[in-house]
Amino acid sequence: MADLHPMIFPPVLLDADSRPVWSVQVELPPEIDQEIRRYVAEDELTSWTLTIHGALYLYRTLFWTRERLNAELEGMIEEGYRSAEKGGGREASPAFWAEFRQRTARNAERLSQLRAEGKVGNLLLPQELYAFILERIESGQCRTPTDVVCAATPYLRREREERKKPPEDVDDVYGAAVFEFTPAQKNLLEALSHETGRSIPSLITQALNLLCKKYGKPPLPDRR
Repeated sequence: MADLHPMIFPPVLLDADSRPVWSVQVELPPEIDQEIRRYVAEDELTSWTLTIHGALYLYRTLFWTRERLNAELEGMIEEGYRSAEKGGGREASPAFWAEFRQRTARNAERLSQLRAEGKVGNLLLPQELYAFILERIESGQCRTPTDVVCAATPYLRREREERKKPPEDVDDVYGAAVFEFTPAQKNLLEALSHETGRSIPSLITQALNLLCKKYGKPPLPDRR
């Protein structure tokens, strides 16, 4: 981490129990920033940060092999499987929510402090997108994190235009509400679906069947 680009920040911890926060600094041209903010206004339950994540996930499919993308999806699902096995989590009681709100407020205050100290950039990232930005800069094709986001934006634009076309299957592309996906996971699934031509339920089934094989369970039927 010693030779990081000045616009790429080392990961930081907000508290002893949190995962590392990965970030970069981007200074988008006005037209790109306005386009991203327009998409945020058009969509529900999203943000400037998550919209950029979606663009980066799509852009990454140009450089990552299908095998590498599938391996990441399988690892993501297996991690969720392991988490579910660890005692079932905590009850969402009033005390739980009170503690959650307090911790969220403390983390937000700590994040603002780190930004003021110049230790965190304006774009927070999951670790895999942070690594991808590093890859693009190290390749020499992009000079800064801003360059990577600008290069990714046309692929988001094209994907949104494709999304406006009438769907062939009116069923919910995520299938039955068995899983609760984070926005980053949905972005990864949509990028994989776009790259492979397979439906999202088919991709999930593929990853689950690898787990079935690993744990000696019968495979699930696939539908593309």
